[in-house]
Amino acid sequence: MHPRLFEIGPFTVYSYGLMLGISFIIASVLLTSELKRKKLDPELGSTITLIALFGGVAGSKILFLIEEWSYFVADPFGMAFSPGGLTWYGGFILVAWLIYLYARKKNIQFFTTPMQPHPGYCGRTVSPA
Repeated sequence: MHPRLFEIGPFTVYSYGLMLGISFIIASVLLTSELKRKKLDPELGSTITLIALFGGVAGSKILFLIEEWSYFVADPFGMAFSPGGLTWYGGFILVAWLIYLYARKKNIQFFTTPMQPHPGYCGRTVSPA
């Protein structure tokens, strides 16, 4: 694994960021097609993807800062804006809550739509690899 893939001037492309971006693009395409299949508004797919993108990164960073509270108190700006330090389940928790609120606002049943947590996903992430 190469953390830095390449640089274009002052812009560095990191492998984690590239994979994160690709995963959100693929997830958005799959969600949109599933929404069409279930005869729901496919435009919801883009909105939900944006909620997941920003909520996921924010939730991951917030939980990391809570877990590393003593370091955060010592250097709040440095810790909050460091390129590393994401706790995945912080993002998962915040995104699930935000999508639930969005689905409720749009009068969409959360657990009968493609937005529901998938048991295979949850089992895979919790089980030891």
